[in-house]
Amino acid sequence: MSKMSSRQARRMAARRINRRSFLKLGGVATLGMAGLSLVGCGGGSSTSGGSDSGDVTIGMLNYEDWMGEDEVSDFQAESGVTVKQYPTPDGGDSAWVNAVSKDDGVYDLALAGIIVSTRLKNNDLLADFDADKVPNLKYVGDTYIEQYPYGIPVEQGKVGFIYNTDLIDTPPATWEELLKNSGDYEGGIILPGFDGDVIDSALLALGLDINTSSTDDITAAKDLLISIKSNIKSFLDSGAADTVADGSAAIAVGYDYEFASTAPDAPNLAWYIPDEGTFGYLDGWVPLAKSKHLDEVYDFMNFHLDPDNYADFIDTTAASWIEEDIKDDLDEEIADCDSLQPYEGKVTYQQFVAGEITEAKTEAFQEIQNA
Repeated sequence: MSKMSSRQARRMAARRINRRSFLKLGGVATLGMAGLSLVGCGGGSSTSGGSDSGDVTIGMLNYEDWMGEDEVSDFQAESGVTVKQYPTPDGGDSAWVNAVSKDDGVYDLALAGIIVSTRLKNNDLLADFDADKVPNLKYVGDTYIEQYPYGIPVEQGKVGFIYNTDLIDTPPATWEELLKNSGDYEGGIILPGFDGDVIDSALLALGLDINTSSTDDITAAKDLLISIKSNIKSFLDSGAADTVADGSAAIAVGYDYEFASTAPDAPNLAWYIPDEGTFGYLDGWVPLAKSKHLDEVYDFMNFHLDPDNYADFIDTTAASWIEEDIKDDLDEEIADCDSLQPYEGKVTYQQFVAGEITEAKTEAFQEIQNA
C-alpha cells in the first residue's frame, strides 16, 4: 500500500467542525469520526457538495469540507453553475496525480499544493492558467502568486516553535539554536512525524536549502538529527501542542493549526517563527486539462477570491490566509491567532525537486527513527 502524503495526514489531523455547529449539536463530546477536533483559535468546516440544478456542473477534487460554509450554495445561486466536490484520494501525491490522469473529464479543477501541481504540470494534466480571467487575484500577496503559477493560491500551512512559557522564558531564536541546545529543554524536544518536515528542520539548522537537489545535504541533516537523537522526546504526527501545554515537553516544532487549536485553552502556550524563517506548504486551485468548462472554473476561482467569500473560507477552515487585507473581515479569534498570521516572506515553501530527493528524505527519516 502506498504511503499517505504528509499533506493528507495533516489535513486529517486538523479536520475541524464549525464552532457554531458544534454548539447546535449540544457540545457533543464524541463526534463519531476519527481525527475530528474542535478548533479553539479559529472556526471549523462544514459544507455540502451542492445540488444537481443548473445547466453546467463543474467537478472539483477537494479535501472534504475544505470550502467556505456558504460558498458553494452562494456561487450556485449567483451563477446557476453547480459545483460537485469529490474527495481527494488516499495514497499520497502519486495517487493524486494518478486519479487526475485516469479521469475522463469529471474533474474540472482540483485543490493541490505546489508539489502536486508541479507533478500534474509535468504530466500535461493542467490547463494553462489564464490569470487575466481571475481579476480578484489582485487581493492575493505577490509572494504567493509567484510561488504558485499554475492556478490560484488559496491558503498556506507552516511550522514554528510551540513552547511552554512556564518552562521557557525566551524561545530559541534560530533553528541551529534549537537543535544545538536540544539537551537543555526539559522533557526533550518534539519534532514532526513526517519525513520531509523532520529533514527540513535539520537542513535549516545547517543553513541549507530545504529544496536542495543534493543527497549529501540530506545525509548531513540525517547525521545531525542522529547525533541529538537522545534529546528528541518523540516524532509526532499530531498532538505536539497538547504535549507541550501539559508540560511533558518544553518545546516542539509544530504546525500552525495545532497551535491554533490548542492555545485558547492553554495560556502557557506560545508560538515563535525563527529569525531565519520557516518552511511550509502552499495550496491552491488548479484548472485541469480535460475540463470542458474552464470559463465556469475561472468564474468559481474569481468568486472564491472575492474578499467576502474568501473570509468565509478562512473562518470556516481556520487556515492561514494569504489575501493581504482580509484580516479585518475575519472572526476575531482567527484574526488574532499568532500562528495563523501570513508571515509573508518568512516561509519557504516545499517544492518537488526530484523523485530521488523525496526518496532520500524518506530513507533518512527511517534511519533516524531506527538509530
